[in-house]
Amino acid sequence: MEALHVDLLRANDELLRECLGKDEFAAALMLATTGWEITRTIRGDDEVVLERATTVLLVAQKMGDNERAAAFADYIVRGWRELVPPRHPDLLQALFDAASVAADAGEFERALELYTELATSTGPGEPDPTADAWLRAQSHLLAGKLAAYFQSGDKAEEHWQRTVHYASQLSPEVGRPLQIGALLGIGHLMQCFGDLAGATEPLVRVHGLVREHMEASSEPVWLSEEASATAAANELLHLGIRLIRAQDLREAEHVLQSAMDLFVHTGDRSGVAHAVHMIGQVYHSMGHFDHAERNYQHALKVFRGSAASPEQCVPVLTSLGALYEMGGRYEEATAALREVVAAQPADAGPSERVTVLNSLARLDFRMRRDRDCEQRLTEAIALLRPLPDNADRLSKLLANLAELFASTGRAVKALTTFDEALALDDRWLIEVFSRGSQRQWLAAASASQFRVDQMLSLVFAELSGDPAAAAIVASAALRRKGLTTRAARSLIDRAARMSDADPLVSTLAQKAAELRAMIGAWRLAGPAPGQEKEHEDRLFAGRRQLDAMEAEIATRTHRVSDSDLFGRPLGELVSAIPSQAALVEFRRFTAYDFHSEDRSEAGMRRGTRYAAIILRDRTNAVMLDLADGDLIDRLVDTSVRELSGQQAETDSSADLRRALIEPLVPHLDGVEHLMLSPDGELTRLPFEALPLDDGGHVMDRWLVSYVSASQDLTRGTASSSHTEPMVIAAPDFDLVASSGATGPFAPLPGAYIEGEEVAALLEVTSVTGAHAVKTEVLSARSPLVLHLATHGFFASAVRPPVLRPEQFAEGMTIAAADAQRQLVSLDGVLSTPIEFVEVSPKDDFKRLSGEGVDDPMLRSGLALAGANSWLVGQDLPPAAGNGVLTAADLADMDLTGTKLVVLSACDTAHGDSHVGEGVFGLRRAVTLAGARCLVMALWKVPDRQSTELMIDFYTRLRTGEPPPIALDNARKALRRRYPHPAYWAAFVCQGGMGSVLQTEEPR
Repeated sequence: MEALHVDLLRANDELLRECLGKDEFAAALMLATTGWEITRTIRGDDEVVLERATTVLLVAQKMGDNERAAAFADYIVRGWRELVPPRHPDLLQALFDAASVAADAGEFERALELYTELATSTGPGEPDPTADAWLRAQSHLLAGKLAAYFQSGDKAEEHWQRTVHYASQLSPEVGRPLQIGALLGIGHLMQCFGDLAGATEPLVRVHGLVREHMEASSEPVWLSEEASATAAANELLHLGIRLIRAQDLREAEHVLQSAMDLFVHTGDRSGVAHAVHMIGQVYHSMGHFDHAERNYQHALKVFRGSAASPEQCVPVLTSLGALYEMGGRYEEATAALREVVAAQPADAGPSERVTVLNSLARLDFRMRRDRDCEQRLTEAIALLRPLPDNADRLSKLLANLAELFASTGRAVKALTTFDEALALDDRWLIEVFSRGSQRQWLAAASASQFRVDQMLSLVFAELSGDPAAAAIVASAALRRKGLTTRAARSLIDRAARMSDADPLVSTLAQKAAELRAMIGAWRLAGPAPGQEKEHEDRLFAGRRQLDAMEAEIATRTHRVSDSDLFGRPLGELVSAIPSQAALVEFRRFTAYDFHSEDRSEAGMRRGTRYAAIILRDRTNAVMLDLADGDLIDRLVDTSVRELSGQQAETDSSADLRRALIEPLVPHLDGVEHLMLSPDGELTRLPFEALPLDDGGHVMDRWLVSYVSASQDLTRGTASSSHTEPMVIAAPDFDLVASSGATGPFAPLPGAYIEGEEVAALLEVTSVTGAHAVKTEVLSARSPLVLHLATHGFFASAVRPPVLRPEQFAEGMTIAAADAQRQLVSLDGVLSTPIEFVEVSPKDDFKRLSGEGVDDPMLRSGLALAGANSWLVGQDLPPAAGNGVLTAADLADMDLTGTKLVVLSACDTAHGDSHVGEGVFGLRRAVTLAGARCLVMALWKVPDRQSTELMIDFYTRLRTGEPPPIALDNARKALRRRYPHPAYWAAFVCQGGMGSVLQTEEPR
């Protein structure tokens, strides 16, 4: 009987092979099923029978018989589970086949379950197997796709990250396609979530992997069309476009150049033209108009030389027309836009029509065709309003319309339209701040500041007596001051609240802080000799990784609220001002003349000016146009030199008081306390030291204190959770002895005395000398008071002089000033806007010089134990770190319960001033860390006077005096002994009207 079955099987199998060779799958399925049934009758469910069943499954799949394929897949998996241990190759293949069948049948949940088991199960004695890395990588890749289908982004990303991990264990030719597929999935997923920083890092890695894969083979093998060089190029192109909208122009340039590179190597001329066009838009937005035009013209040339339809040229011609319009080349703009109108198809979508209408309207505005301009803008706005996710574009259209209203004598309508534009811009900013990195926040926040300047100019020129107009502009200006600082502080608070619900948030925050510290240390240490390129590559990669981490934290902590970002409404802010106080917000702004004969961007600008916004409880906002910005800046520079004793006295300080304070006086009736929020160069000025005509000073008439932004008044109270005060004083700067050069920080015996005296008043032990190391400070957790008496530093950014082409000389080594910028030539001409500098290999990197350090938070800080040793190249003990506490280091500390930070050191109030954002340096750092009040120095004060002032200040704090009052009284007492402002005017107080400590009765 068995022999008969063998003969039947042999005949059946021959017929089966014949049918399969002829693609006669119906007959093949019947024969395969018969062969399985005969074999099962003889042998039961053993390995041979399961192999026969697999043949049935595969043929059923070929026919699309999903029901039969699924039934056999389940039977095969059950059979192998009974016969072999987990992770046996036959069982794994069965699971893989079953998952594939389930996916084909649309049973995606079942498929995801099987792929997950394939990817994650372990065998006996094999907790982390790598022998089947390919199967694990492939299974994670497919599981990630299914998780993304089910909108489980976290699961999808986790699977794809594991794909990358396992694929890296394979040979490059096998592993690279899997990594490319997974990283493309992550990049696409992040873009869908609006996390552009999270998308950038994996997609840039994809570019490198794709190039490696293409160079390794003349005919590279891709996983699929969705995971190929073309797919990678398109994903990078889309990311670059979105980065432009987010104002992250430098990252957009890099990403788009990567896209162009892949399009070039795949021979996709249309893709090349699209990428070149978008790179032109980057340069256009940066103000590099010559390079933008070169890119636009090249993109047109490629499109026209590749049999492209005229429609494909429309976006490039539109960009070219806008460029010509901005440059005042109106005839060329007209010609380009006429060509656009002729080429745009009749069925063009609303978004495309809006772009063209806006370009035509801008040209009409420049050429004073006001009726046509208004008609086109109105039509464009009507088309765009119903479209989703276009708040930023609609904001620009409304702002353009507001400019037209302002230029045609409709001031009220212009102001309300500007206000509507900014409201839409607020919505867009909330999206950016809810998903972007902190670097992207700053770029986005800076983009619309000039609109507030335009509103200020309009009100001062035409609506100066209108309280409603003043309220609108005051609200706009105050909402935008300190945006990124408020958002960063809000993010820290939200992350802390979410740490239990999502532990990954805390992990990411810790890793981001560690990476920030590492990047800062790399940047300050500088490159090793001959390692300049590697050093810049490491910094660039680190920054990109940090962007991704910060963006993921922002995404995971949910959407930032309006009040988190913009602060409280004007009415609530005013109600927070004490009855006998006035809040004065200064703003340095670009003035615009909307009635200028020349309506170009440059033609309407009228230099810079300073304005003041005065807020008092139960009164309307008052806005004042004060003085020319450049004049005030010069007076500030001279006055600070005079007040600090660096030069003889002139009338500069009195002139400043007349320009800045006297215009305020009519609106300060009954005011005893001035709370000032300075801007621009005014952040360097101690207002209280400005002289009055009667021989006194401003401080004799008003109590003066400072806020970084007016919205600081609405911050909640400090956390009640704090540790004991900490006093750091007189560090041992020469911690490691050096027989060679010495560093710049001299010993501070006076600071030691100050530290001991302050510590005694605070009833703690001071940390001094060799113990005053960096880790000691960083380990502090919300001390009630943090007092640091040491050297401060602020280094201005130093760049080597840029060379003009005629300065190039034979034998000179020339390098791009931006080492990370890719240089691209179009038609044999360099199309990348780049500056060149001479490289001198003899010049070593000078630490803390500001050379090569673009981040102002790294260029300001405090010297701690070992600072001199590190500066001259000595190795320090791990606890000392690099011997300096930068503003970036301080910003990552937890000072949420700290009521007072005192930086008793020179230059601690200095930093880079960003209009609308305040001072980037130690001031910003203390706010980000969460402390409520900061006392800092504008210049170096002699040890004796500094110590006397601090002892008096802390003595007064112990009686319950708030820091601004205690400092004011201590300065007045010191002034009676030492009349020159150099001794008493340097220390200023930011924030903190509440009592810090009270251990004694008032005197």
